[in-house]
Amino acid sequence: MSFDLTRRSLLTVGMGGLTLAALAACSGGGNTGALPKPGETPTFGGSLRMSQYGTAERKARLDKMFALYTKQFGGEVKVSAVESASYGEKLATEMAGGAAADIVPMYQSLVAEYARKDLLADLDGWPTITDVSGLDQVSITSGVIDGKRTALPLGDNSYAAFYDRTRLKQLGFEPPEPGDSWEDFIRFSNDVSTKSGGSYFGTMDAGADMNLFEVFLRQRGVSLYDGSALGFTAADAEAWLGMWEDLRKSGAAPSADRTAEAAIGGYGTTQLVTGQASNFFIFGNVFKAFSDLTASELAITSPPMPSASDSGLYVRASNWAAAYARGKNVGDAVNVIQFMLNDPEAVETLGTEFGAPPNLDLRASLTYDAADQAFVDYLDLVASDFAQPIADLAATFPAGATKSGQALKTVSETVAFGDQSVVDGAASLVAQMEGFLK
Repeated sequence: MSFDLTRRSLLTVGMGGLTLAALAACSGGGNTGALPKPGETPTFGGSLRMSQYGTAERKARLDKMFALYTKQFGGEVKVSAVESASYGEKLATEMAGGAAADIVPMYQSLVAEYARKDLLADLDGWPTITDVSGLDQVSITSGVIDGKRTALPLGDNSYAAFYDRTRLKQLGFEPPEPGDSWEDFIRFSNDVSTKSGGSYFGTMDAGADMNLFEVFLRQRGVSLYDGSALGFTAADAEAWLGMWEDLRKSGAAPSADRTAEAAIGGYGTTQLVTGQASNFFIFGNVFKAFSDLTASELAITSPPMPSASDSGLYVRASNWAAAYARGKNVGDAVNVIQFMLNDPEAVETLGTEFGAPPNLDLRASLTYDAADQAFVDYLDLVASDFAQPIADLAATFPAGATKSGQALKTVSETVAFGDQSVVDGAASLVAQMEGFLK
């Protein structure tokens, strides 16, 4: 199926080809001083550290934003950046060793894990600082774990598909429209590959993508997890793994070795950017980063879905910020988070780097460039036409859930390389993910 897009045509942008630099290694120690109690007046003017994953552009925006913060409050806020691929491991080491940064950005999958260990401060314990009145009230509820507001969204987000409109036009195609079905997607992917003579793939192989797998499961009326139990069956996993196996066999998706090769780098080695495949599935807030890496005009659209009412999509932050509960300047850290979300200049400086600004008034007041506007328009489209309710982060990511992504990656690769059948791979995935929950 496809939707009438006369009032919201498929969101596209063309950008120049810039280089996305890797981030420097993380460094730095903890703060000094007496540990403040919740509710006490922060000292301000002290030295704070914020850990960070992501692009060089993200770090540059953070540095600029923190210059605004120190101009108003004094002191300094240093950003310790680390490559996204190793951030989770680095954070785990720092958390366990008591040396985490004062302000801790996290993937959505990590918030509940550290909240359960009482390593994240209760942001509502600082009532003179914490102000969530202007934020998207649906989005912020996911960060309340066991009755405590342990994290706040740095940007609202939703899952998306990016397509190379320029290359597709050369082959006589337009990118899929928001709301297109999986049947549409499979037919489109095969048609593109066939038309190119096999030199260009209609789709990447997203069999290892846990975020897209979650969307797929939600479309089937199930979930990754149901409380502390697995929420799907081997039959669901077979449907997922089998679909990508069929796409590889038909030539619509690349072979296992080509997919593995593309996965060794960052955005720059994805087959969308290198001109080998027409698409890439990822959270929509990085649309600008991808657009900056190619001279092609890119389009942002929804992942395939059975129907608008069974889209599997939701609006929720993929990036969250928390204050390290064992830090020496917790109140100051909370103040920094509030500044990031509610100060007009800070919000303008960060733009859509972490997602659409959660402060709805400030989001509406900003002027965006073409790529950012395309993402914000896509998020608005999801919110109005496709979004379904989503459980909070504790229910979505029970203890042990963070290991599941690697399990899906391993199973998907073994199936793709022919070392395991789809049926055996599905059974293995279910067994592994159930084991993580014990």
